[in-house]
Amino acid sequence: MRQQQEELQQMNEELEERSTQQTKQNVELEAKNLELESLRQGYADKAHQLSITSKYKSEFLANMSHD
Repeated sequence: MRQQQEELQQMNEELEERSTQQTKQNVELEAKNLELESLRQGYADKAHQLSITSKYKSEFLANMSHD
């Protein structure tokens, strides 16, 4: 009986350690996901700005060619 209790206690400690490690990994992944989302949004904003710039440049060149 005592041996079973010791084994159960050891298993419980191992599970708690695994749980702690898993929680730490989840926090790290969440931080990386937030960083990636921020970068993605930055790239999306840059792409939008480039699209607008390209549009105005094309319009400008089209107007210049008519003059």
